[in-house]
Amino acid sequence: MPLRLALLVLAGLSATAAVAQVALPVAPSDPLKGSPWIEDRLLTRHCLEVARIRGAIVIDPQTLELVMQGGRPVRLKFGEDCPHLGYYERSYFLPDARGLLCAPNHALMGREGGRCRIRAIATMKRRG
Repeated sequence: MPLRLALLVLAGLSATAAVAQVALPVAPSDPLKGSPWIEDRLLTRHCLEVARIRGAIVIDPQTLELVMQGGRPVRLKFGEDCPHLGYYERSYFLPDARGLLCAPNHALMGREGGRCRIRAIATMKRRG
């Protein structure tokens, strides 16, 4: 039983109140394919709705581009290299009770246990 869930049960809360871990499909980027998007603003205190995330692309060891519902991507920026991002096909995170993934409060975790804290979220705009 995960520690968070165990603590909620011990506190007398129902197990359904626990926030479930979310698996995020991750694919490597194609360096030959140019992106029509560039980073616009870097937000150090910002949240994303988890329900809008469709997948992710590894840009580099410190950057993960999220494919969002509606087509406009955003990028998660990490304070350190996250080598596990491109190693497995999935990374994991625990959203908050509102279903949000926030910088700087959350981290992505690899299957092997590595953690990468989200330093900022970059909004994107079309090139040109």
